[in-house]
Amino acid sequence: MSIFAATSLLLIVAMAAIAQKRTAVTVPRDVARQMVNDGEEIAELRAETIDLNADGRPELIVRGDCAVVGNCSTYIFRRIGRRYEQLLNDEAQIVRTGKLGIQKYREIVFQVHDSAYESHVSTYKFDGKEYHLKGCIDRKYSYIDKRDRWHLRKRPQITKC
Repeated sequence: MSIFAATSLLLIVAMAAIAQKRTAVTVPRDVARQMVNDGEEIAELRAETIDLNADGRPELIVRGDCAVVGNCSTYIFRRIGRRYEQLLNDEAQIVRTGKLGIQKYREIVFQVHDSAYESHVSTYKFDGKEYHLKGCIDRKYSYIDKRDRWHLRKRPQITKC
């Protein structure tokens, strides 16, 4: 990936985050406790709010341990009374929202980088209680031909998972 392409990708991601009106916040203690029980390091936790169902009460996106490529354990919680309920837990580098679903929660799109030339995109849909995988795709920008030579595609090969 060229430096121009990488810079453009970072700019697009930054603009998407701004458009979704996310706000960085401190991780609530009960959320940190739940995540530590799942094996996360408390020093690594970062959180931001985003209103996924347009009810005026933001949900919480919390990221834990991250791999070198930037994929992080990512949790989404909603507040119910005085406690937080986990809606989704998976690995992600990029988190975006999709269209508003029947249950009045936006779809969640997680993107994971498998390598510099491969990525995985998962879309989750809310069922009224929690998020479930709706579908996923793999994107591959490179391939090896029959003569064992490596090639870079101009557009990714996209396959369903």
